[in-house]
Amino acid sequence: AHVDGLPLRAQPLSLELQFGARGGIATLLSTAGLLSAEKDDQGYMLFQQPIRFGGTLEQIDKSEWRDVLLKAATRMPASGKKRG
Repeated sequence: AHVDGLPLRAQPLSLELQFGARGGIATLLSTAGLLSAEKDDQGYMLFQQPIRFGGTLEQIDKSEWRDVLLKAATRMPASGKKRG
């Protein structure tokens, strides 16, 4: 949403990205429970959900990204024991 009179770096930002990975990184992200079984046409396994960024270019709100990573880091493994 453009706001007249604000420089580009201060304009409101709303960005939604669908991340994907393949190879060793995909293996690690899958183990962390971040990837779905869905692959794109280039073989990238896609994140379970798109990630949204907001704020401005000067001050990007990355709280949703942080929350997704934090949830994955604190998730209980299938055996029921906390990682550690």
